[in-house]
Amino acid sequence: MLHPPEPKRHTSVYLYPAEFDMLDDLIYDLRRQHGVRLPKTELLRALLHLAHQMLQDPERVEELLAVCRKVMEE
Repeated sequence: MLHPPEPKRHTSVYLYPAEFDMLDDLIYDLRRQHGVRLPKTELLRALLHLAHQMLQDPERVEELLAVCRKVMEE
């Protein structure tokens, strides 16, 4: 049985100017160091997803951060 699609929710996220600059810096570094072109909205969505996962399972946060560190080192 097919389920009707869930209605989309619009959520606005407001950033301080310094946070917006950090997001720009992250995107620039991804492009410069790894050749990855990523829209700000996609990066912000991914970061929010990570934060949500951390809240859902706080005991695994150290494991998640270890994986992130490993990826950054590669």
